[in-house]
Amino acid sequence: NITGGTAFNGMSGSWVLNTGTAVTGNGTFQMPPTAINLPLTLPVGISALFSGDVTGTGGSLTVNGSLTWSFGALRIPATIATGAVLTIDGTTSARILNAAFVQNGTASWLSGDFTFNNASFTNGGTLTINFSGTDHSIARFATSTNSFTNTGTINKTDVSTLTFTSVPMSSSGMLSGVGTMNFAGTAPGGLTNTG
Repeated sequence: NITGGTAFNGMSGSWVLNTGTAVTGNGTFQMPPTAINLPLTLPVGISALFSGDVTGTGGSLTVNGSLTWSFGALRIPATIATGAVLTIDGTTSARILNAAFVQNGTASWLSGDFTFNNASFTNGGTLTINFSGTDHSIARFATSTNSFTNTGTINKTDVSTLTFTSVPMSSSGMLSGVGTMNFAGTAPGGLTNTG
């Protein structure tokens, strides 16, 4: 239980969260490399930060408060719930997505690249992309099968280039803004836009 808006910093070592683990309260929850072996829900009052590998057996992550993803790998299914906030920021190394990720909240992608490895990213909320003029990419790992789906709103607000390399994107929602979205690499790739 994190109380009084305090910060719980677990950035030394690694964690294993098993059945019976719960995170409650109102504060900052900073995760080191973590194995989540249960469906873990972070409540509205928790601001989560992770910058290491998040793995697990039978685990999943649901964020109802906020999550900042600096770097590292996410290898369990994750959902940013409606009303929650996601910030993707940090250029130390590429983020690796190796699971299904559903973004139904309000998200800002500010910096850093992604590598998809048998991953799916679904935006059903609002995703704002602003790289401050620096180009970034989403790339396929080896011959993995991946997808990027937009059923919500994606707004790109700066003149940089976002390159999808061998990762197909489909959009039935809204795509707007400035700059460039480039679709490169080998099939399957490209954009299917029905919005």
